[in-house]
Amino acid sequence: MNIRITKLKVIVIFTICLLMIIVPIIASLYQYFEIEAIRNIAGDNYVNIKKAINYFPKGTEKYEAMKFLIDNMKYRRSYDDISGNYVRKVIMGKDNYSLDTIFKNMVKLFPEPVLRDDIKSVNVEYLIENVEDAYDAWSKSPWKEDVDFKHFCNYILPSNIDKEPIVQWRKYLRNKYSHIIENVSTKEDAYNKIYEYLKKNFFVEEEKFPYEKDALLLDLLGSGDCKSRAFYMIYVMRALGIPVAFDYSPVWANYGTNSHSWPVLVTNNDNVITGIHDKEHIIDGTYEPFKYTFSQLDYPYTVDSLKKISKIYRKCFNHVIKRKDVSSPLSFLSPFDKDVTNQYPNLTDNGIVEIDHLLFRHYIFVHSNSKKDGLQFRELQKECSIQLI
Repeated sequence: MNIRITKLKVIVIFTICLLMIIVPIIASLYQYFEIEAIRNIAGDNYVNIKKAINYFPKGTEKYEAMKFLIDNMKYRRSYDDISGNYVRKVIMGKDNYSLDTIFKNMVKLFPEPVLRDDIKSVNVEYLIENVEDAYDAWSKSPWKEDVDFKHFCNYILPSNIDKEPIVQWRKYLRNKYSHIIENVSTKEDAYNKIYEYLKKNFFVEEEKFPYEKDALLLDLLGSGDCKSRAFYMIYVMRALGIPVAFDYSPVWANYGTNSHSWPVLVTNNDNVITGIHDKEHIIDGTYEPFKYTFSQLDYPYTVDSLKKISKIYRKCFNHVIKRKDVSSPLSFLSPFDKDVTNQYPNLTDNGIVEIDHLLFRHYIFVHSNSKKDGLQFRELQKECSIQLI
């Protein structure tokens, strides 16, 4: 009996010692291959990347924040800012100008903006300043304890939102708007104050600028479509240490064919706050009050004052998923788009129903408010129609 116990002890001790040797080796190998992957992608810019990684002491939150940026930048691409610089130069140099004329000239001069790998083009000074400024805004905010480090990295730290040019925007926007939340103590109140202020001062209109606008160009122009306004709101809020995300729906479920987007406050437990009417998760732009009085019985279509949303996605900074099926109806999604529909419990419609099968995948798109309309449904090579009842 004692011999058996002794053997068991030896096995346990041997296993523990073996793990103590193997685990550090595996961790070192993982770190080595991770560094090599960044080195291979960054190319000549790896010198800058290495300086940025080694700038902050290991084990600190700033060091981890820098790692988060660089680890995800190796997957990301952004447009160069030549067109934006041209517009800024022209507007700053003239008292009277026509944006239409400026944009037309810009397209002639720069017919195609260039997409660049972030990891190959970003410089060390920008990376360090971005981490310093983002961390300073977060750590000095009254709501710092209500925003954990994970949410800081995902919703305050990112250098940009999608593929718009990367510029130094934090200090400028923080200085410009910090007075609005000077006496605010919660992130919810800060979000609402900035949201309501910019809702009145950033004008939503038909988008005329043909390319992606950087944060400072959005500030200079002060107008654009709902996407531009959402981008600008997010840049301002992140500059102030408010954790916000860019959520969008690719198409209304019962209105037109346009997409819609908005900024959303994200809490530590991943609840979303869309504004003052948070209990209902009301999304700005969904309510259209009736302008006319009529009898629903005499009208052949269902009329609603609420524009309905079926599916909601979020632009994330981290690499969410790799999508290989470009023929899928969901091929408009980028690898950084995450489905967050379940974070909006009071949606009024279910738009895309995905049914997995061993041999095929179905997608049902709801895009009609009339119960008489059929919906097109594609299954591999076979096409059929289904009827709503």
